[in-house]
Amino acid sequence: MAPKEQPAEDLQVVDADKRVNTDSVRPPPLLAEKIEVSSTKTDYMSGLTNKPSFREVKKLLRKIRDSKVAEEVEEAMTLMAMMVNTDENEKASVDSAVQKIILLDGVGNILMALKDWYVHSEGVPAVAIPLLLKVCVRSDEKIRMLVANIGLPTLVATGNAHKSNGSVVCGVIGILSVICEVNIDDIKEDIATDDCIDLCVHAMKTWSNEEFVQSCCCLYLSNIASEPANQMKLCEKKVGELILSALEKFRHMEDKTAYRRAFRAMALYISNE
Repeated sequence: MAPKEQPAEDLQVVDADKRVNTDSVRPPPLLAEKIEVSSTKTDYMSGLTNKPSFREVKKLLRKIRDSKVAEEVEEAMTLMAMMVNTDENEKASVDSAVQKIILLDGVGNILMALKDWYVHSEGVPAVAIPLLLKVCVRSDEKIRMLVANIGLPTLVATGNAHKSNGSVVCGVIGILSVICEVNIDDIKEDIATDDCIDLCVHAMKTWSNEEFVQSCCCLYLSNIASEPANQMKLCEKKVGELILSALEKFRHMEDKTAYRRAFRAMALYISNE
């Protein structure tokens, strides 16, 4: 069996001031080329260096943890996201920032803030989910287990609460795909619940023509389809039709990532029938 592919790291954070009407379905995160910060956030930006120190990371985490204002939490998370944005920073600097966030319990603080704000705020989830994905991708199994053990219910609830926001929904699925790499049976069961699969199905149907969304969803499906116990769930939800649609749509794309993931998902889906 081919090794599982790591999810793409290019989920991006969209500036809060540039989001569209909440009644419409938002475009997926691929359309944002980089993390953008409003010009009104100069007070925080003025003290932020290219290679953040423990002090700078700690200051942002304190704001994330203690602030009672959603906009302040979103602002601090956005600046933290800039630290781990591969488009703007060198890899060594990004890895250093991720390690500082982990060592200062940043993952736990971000998850707790997400739990506090996902019902009341649109901006906080739109930044927190892609930020968590970036950290998960660049961290080890221990951090992924932490996210699964203390954050999975909040992540899924956030995705369901913001179903029109592609950045949030696709980011949650991306995190699930990363957690799939943890070779622990209980965790694999937790990320293959009806709620998780339904969120993936929703994303595939809502953004059926978006290559990045389909790629991310097919990665998740291929990982859970490798477990025979999940096959009945996938068949009941007619996931095969969605995977086949992705195969046909992205067969001739220059970037074959989505096609390869869809092909692998379909192969595992068929092999378990």
